[in-house]
Order: sequence, then structure tokens, then C-alpha cells
Amino acid sequence: MILALMIQQPTILENKMKDKWEVTAMIPAFMGKDPVSRLAKQAVTTKMTKDFNEFMKEVKKDWVPGYESAPYGFDSGAVRQLGETTAQSYTVSTYRFLGGAHGVGVVECMNFALVNGKAKQLQIWDIFRKDKRVQLEKTILAKAKKNPMTDWLQDPEMNKKLEPSELANFWVKGKDGCVWEFDPYVLGSYASGPFTFAFSWKELKPFLRSPNPLKKFINP
Repeated sequence: MILALMIQQPTILENKMKDKWEVTAMIPAFMGKDPVSRLAKQAVTTKMTKDFNEFMKEVKKDWVPGYESAPYGFDSGAVRQLGETTAQSYTVSTYRFLGGAHGVGVVECMNFALVNGKAKQLQIWDIFRKDKRVQLEKTILAKAKKNPMTDWLQDPEMNKKLEPSELANFWVKGKDGCVWEFDPYVLGSYASGPFTFAFSWKELKPFLRSPNPLKKFINP
């Protein structure tokens, strides 16, 4: 088993001092020297740093020295959902507040595995058959529609379709299958909140590639 120390809810502390912002950022600490752990550390840390830098660009554009500004807020945390030497999955949650009625929170899923002996960040079509995209999307939306809070799916006139990034936003739950994460506004109003839908490998079997980098979990 690989041990990983995760800071669950890193925070950004900002203090306006002499027309400057002092910012402190905290990111997860990883342990594990195997190839998959090393790649995951690099990719997750790079993503969290990029998200923070983009947030600070927005702050600098919005803030005018000498004037009171709306309070700013940023939180970013990574949770390892699956951790083995051959495969790992992470969810990276980011919350940004730049004023207004509420902030915006999103979750991005990142999957890694050994492929032909080398560590690789998996893309959706490494696991699923691209020619089955339409059927995979219909299967996901059919389950999501059973939740009455998915406003956009309850209205047939909207004919909701998933963007490529939305379809690819899932993490691997080991032998139990995969979990799709949907941010607010994707399937319903902001008040409906984010949605999470789990699928077993049995449900996903018609869409899986063969050979598959996750065969260890698909066929234990």
C-alpha cells in the first residue's frame, strides 16, 4: 500500500497591505516513489498551481489600488480516490470567489496507470471505445435523469448534450467501476448543486476497450 499525506482543504490567505496582496498557497504533499505516484504528483501539483495562478490574474485585473475591493477567496484540495502502484485516481476540487452572489466550485478528475510498463495520465479513450461515445453518453445521462434535481435533463426541449470535458470527468473506483462528477450548472441550476453518479464495470462493459489499462479491476 502507498501512503499519501493529503492536505484536504488548502487555503489561500490574503491580506491587503500597502496596496499589495500577500498570498500563501498550500498544496498536497505526496509520498511514493513508484512511477505512477511520481507522475501523479507532478500532474496534480502542476494543475493546482495553474489554477491558482489563473485566479490571481483575475484578482489583479479586478483590484484597483486605493479602492475597496470585494473579498476574494480561493480553496483547492486534492483527494486520492484510488491508490495502487499500477493505477491511481484523484479528484481536485477548486473554489473561487471574485465577488457576486456566490463563488464557483468545480471538481476535476485525474487518472493514472501503468501502460506498457510506463506511467501515463489516462484519457477517456484509453479506457473506453471512441466509437461508443454516443451510447456511453446516453447511458450516463439516463441514470442522471432519474435524479429529479437534474433540471436540464427533465426538460426534453433542452436536449442536453455533454461537452467532451464533461464526459471525461470521471475517476476510477477500482473493482467497483467508475464515478462521474458533474459541476453546478452542467445538469441543473446552481441551487441543485454538483452531481455524482457511479457505474459498475458491468454497466460499462459494452463501452470498454480491449486490451484495457484497467483490466486488473475490470476482470479481478
